[in-house]
Order: sequence, then structure tokens, then C-alpha cells
Amino acid sequence: MSENVHSAAGYEYYPEAFDPGIYELASKIVNDKRFYRTFVSYFLKTLLDPTQLVHARSSIVNEVQSLAPQASIIKTVWCSLSLATEKYFNEKALDYAWSDEEREEAQKDWFGLIAPGFLPGDYNRSLDISVIKAWKNRLVKLLNRDMGPMAACDMCTSKCLYSYDVKAVDDNWGQRFDKARQRENAPATAAHLALSLCVNLTFKLDVDLAFCIAARTVQHQDTFEDAQHDFMEKVRVEIQRFIERENKAAEAKNEKGADKGAKRSQSRSENTSRPETPPRPGTMPRSETAPKPDPNIVKAERDREAEAISKIGPKPKTMIPTDGSLTREQIFEVIVRIGLTGAKWRTLCEETMLANKLNADEIEEEIQKRLKSVDCEPEN
Repeated sequence: MSENVHSAAGYEYYPEAFDPGIYELASKIVNDKRFYRTFVSYFLKTLLDPTQLVHARSSIVNEVQSLAPQASIIKTVWCSLSLATEKYFNEKALDYAWSDEEREEAQKDWFGLIAPGFLPGDYNRSLDISVIKAWKNRLVKLLNRDMGPMAACDMCTSKCLYSYDVKAVDDNWGQRFDKARQRENAPATAAHLALSLCVNLTFKLDVDLAFCIAARTVQHQDTFEDAQHDFMEKVRVEIQRFIERENKAAEAKNEKGADKGAKRSQSRSENTSRPETPPRPGTMPRSETAPKPDPNIVKAERDREAEAISKIGPKPKTMIPTDGSLTREQIFEVIVRIGLTGAKWRTLCEETMLANKLNADEIEEEIQKRLKSVDCEPEN
């Protein structure tokens, strides 16, 4: 085992993570189908959206914690991640007929990306998006093919970025697609199923990835290639239509949000430019300090409010605690993180923002700022 440990991918970055006990545990974790599927999903997310290199790494950590809750988390995560990386690039190299040099170079590139986010030590925790995009360009160059393995691949514009990954994460999708083909509007049903799987894997809607998912399942059905090709042509049209509708809806929503923001800014500007209204006779000027309320009266009012609330019953749970356990700054940070996942944060957090007087434009600005410069602090 000693020779295997020292020659393992990732050993040079963090030798302490390859102690015999940790190595044995990590080997079992990598052989867990759910963990490896999570790893491949993490890789796909990063390929489609470079910011997910940081934002999606918690999925790896959570999976390791669920499989080995008592283990040293940082060491076990790195050892598991390293062995999964080795497995991934070895299998992918076989599928794509890479040379040993190409495989080692691609693997080394990947380690260079993930090390700052998962390892302790004196790493530069800030990765410029351009660095990740350069990694993607090198990888895409290795993956590009003129022809794909399936009859329907001639319609794909990303040959062959996803074939290994789709095969690796296939979780008995065939049965679901078989049922989809029995529906009245089979192409649309299959397209929606493929898009749903695509979003579950990557948080993104991608035409070619969804198409690859559908094409792989159709390939194994008992139909002639011509029939498969005709069916997949219709499926692709449905996938494109759905994504176009989603993009238009998102654009319309963004424009509406921008218009609202402009109106609010204009309203604030008008309010600040108005001359201050002089106090009415008999009222206290604003500069003077108002008398403090009687504490006994305040306490009595609060007691009455508490009694009324207790009769109503507890409020339903929300995504963000409303019991005062989070400060305004912490709530701001939570909403930003929700936005970084690609979720519809404006809708999900609307009430919370109003309750805490948080400006949606400021949150959007912070989200965009972080998307441009990825901060890679390791998980604890």
C-alpha cells in the first residue's frame, strides 16, 4: 500500500492526507457510486460555470462527511478528491484516447485549480476567472471531436465535451425516458426530463448537455438509428425552445427589476431635494431630543404583543431565520450566497429584504463582484 500511497495523484500537494488509515477510508469513499457521481457533477458544474469551482465544493465536503462523519474532514476530503480525480482522468483518457502526457497535463491542471480551495497552507485564495477560463479552453481543446459515438451526435455543437461525464452519472435514466416516449407529446416530455436532469447535475440549462443526456438513453432503446435520429431532432428543438423561453423570461425580469431600481433612485433623489418642512406650531423641532417613553408603559405594550402572538401560533419556517439570530450584515451575506447558486433570490428573499431594509441593487452588485473574482477559502 505504501507504494500506491506515495504515487497517488494529489499526494505531493498534501502528504499528511495519505496516511494509511485515511487512504483506505478514501478508497472506499471513491468507490461509493453516490460520491463519484457528486464528484463528476462538481467537475461538470465548473466546466459550465467557473464560479462553481468555489460555490459547489461544499457538495464534495458534505458527501464525505455523510460517508465518514468521524474522520478528519480536511485530510479525508483531499484524499478522496485526489483518488476521484485520478479515477476520472484515467477513465476519461481511455474514452478519448489521450496519451499519458495529455492525461497527466489535464490532471495537473485540475489539481492546480482545486488545491487552493480545499487545502490548508499558504495558498493564494483568490483565483481570477480568467485563470479558470484558460483551464477550460485547454480542456475543451483536448475533448473536441469531429464525430460523436451516437447517431444523433451530428446535431450536437459540443462534440464531445460531455460523453464520459453523462455515462458516469447515468443513474438508470433509461426507464424514465422509456416512459417519456410513451407519452402523447414524447419529444417535449423527453426534453423536459433531460433539462431537469441537467439542472440537477449542474444548476444550469445547457442545450448540448441536456441533448447528450437524452441521446444516450434513446441509443439503448430498441429502435432503428434513423428513428432515433428523427426523434432526437424533435427533442433538440424542444430543448432549444424551452431554454429560449427561459432566457427571455429572465431578461424581461431583469429589465423590470432595473426599471424599479431606477424609479426608486429617482424617488429618493426627489425626496432628498425637497426643502425641509418647518415644524407646526406647538410641535417639537427635529433637532431637539424627544422625551423618553415610560419604561413601564413600553413593557406593558410588549407583554400584550407577546400574548397576542402566542395566541396566533408560531410563524412558518423561512429560508432565513426571522428570530433575530442573524444580523443585517449576515442576512445580506446569506442572500448573496443564495444568488451565487443561480437561484431566483429576488423572489425567494423578497420579504426578508423588505423586513431588513436591504437594497436589492446592492445585493446584485455584490453578487456580480464575486462572480468576477472568485474567493477560494477552504471549508472547515
